[in-house]
Amino acid sequence: MQQISRIDRAVDALRSRSTLFLLAGLAAGWLLFSRPVPPGIMLVTFHNQSDMMIHSIHLEFGFNLNQSDLLMLQLRPGESRTIAINHVPGRGFNTEASYADGHVQSFCANRGITGQYQSVVLQR
Repeated sequence: MQQISRIDRAVDALRSRSTLFLLAGLAAGWLLFSRPVPPGIMLVTFHNQSDMMIHSIHLEFGFNLNQSDLLMLQLRPGESRTIAINHVPGRGFNTEASYADGHVQSFCANRGITGQYQSVVLQR
């Protein structure tokens, strides 16, 4: 009997005006205060779609008189990770992925791809 009472209370709470105002306030706060990605910053998501651990991903990128190096460690099979880099979209970046068995993939990723949200799929 007590469990039915809890279910009724949960349904009543979801129907109440207070819950409606709470959800509307959360949505409005997110819209007003969420920050867009600043210009010149790219968010790149790396996806390990192989069945092997990637020990490291080494990125080199630059433009004009700037040059940057970035090292990301241990990306498990099926895992994805997003990083922010200070790089102009479309120019590409050198990528070197080192797998657990010693295999190394080297390539220029995302040359000619525009947009601040980018993705790199790693597979063997």
